[in-house]
Amino acid sequence: MSFESFVDIIQRQVLTFVSPAEWEDPFESYLFKAVKNDEGTKKVMRILKEITPKYAQANMEILKRFEFCIKGQCWTNTGESDALWRIYSNNKMAIRIEVEEDKINRLNNVTINEVKYSNKLSLEAELQQMRVADTLDVRKAFCSKRSAFKHENEVRLLSGINVDAVLSDSIKMQKLSLEQLKKDGKINETQYTHILTKVINYQGEPKLNKTISFEHIDGFIKSVMLHPSAPKWFEDTLKFFCETHKLNYVGKSKLYELQFD
Repeated sequence: MSFESFVDIIQRQVLTFVSPAEWEDPFESYLFKAVKNDEGTKKVMRILKEITPKYAQANMEILKRFEFCIKGQCWTNTGESDALWRIYSNNKMAIRIEVEEDKINRLNNVTINEVKYSNKLSLEAELQQMRVADTLDVRKAFCSKRSAFKHENEVRLLSGINVDAVLSDSIKMQKLSLEQLKKDGKINETQYTHILTKVINYQGEPKLNKTISFEHIDGFIKSVMLHPSAPKWFEDTLKFFCETHKLNYVGKSKLYELQFD
């Protein structure tokens, strides 16, 4: 990450989660993009009718309306690699922070999700991965990438499903719409109550970033490491900042350091 992002995290003691729609890979939000045109909608509906025949329409509504219900962050299980330092170089001044899994598990409303890689994404595979009984787990729509990105060994932190965030400005209109879906047998009573409760309790905006505090977790950041080719002046600056904030600065990466054993 950049020094600016690092300082923001430390000063405010928060992690900032963004909409996956902001991530660079055009294949992100693959299913949500598919149902934005007629051809994609028809293909997805055909698959939904096969795997969730009773609730195909309700699940289509999830895909059409809930794109912004997840906020996320991208991490990696790889301590460091040449590829990662080069891709996220930040002019050779990138900073890597290390956090243990048990500390992440103590964050409010955050789940850890390992990314699965495949040679080619397909609508059916994505829907099968999302399927939980007769409904869809929206979070799983953001846990697939093409094999070209396998070097990232990525883990995604995802924060709460704000189903309500993308329904409509009018709760009354959505209530009527949900009642009609229930009357038509396209959603059951449990789904109706769940979605309506989310609508009524909604207190945020769907496209805004979301911050989650780690202030309550002692020693949340285990270590801080600097790009192996960072200039000396920047290394001194980062070291001073870490010492000031009592962070475990382990120095520059030694990935390119010549050693004779």
